Amino acid sequence: MRAISKLGEAGIKVYRSDAGTVADMLEEFQDGKLSELSIDKACREHSCH
Repeated sequence: MRAISKLGEAGIKVYRSDAGTVADMLEEFQDGKLSELSIDKACREHSCH
């Protein structure tokens, strides 16, 4: 959660993807299929992964 907050403060958006590869994720990004990950949707503890 802190990482998303710090990145947001720097103007960097964080996105979530279930893609299997970076190439697939980039394709999803270019197609506008990724959803932005916000602080309220981030995990709040280490056991959430």
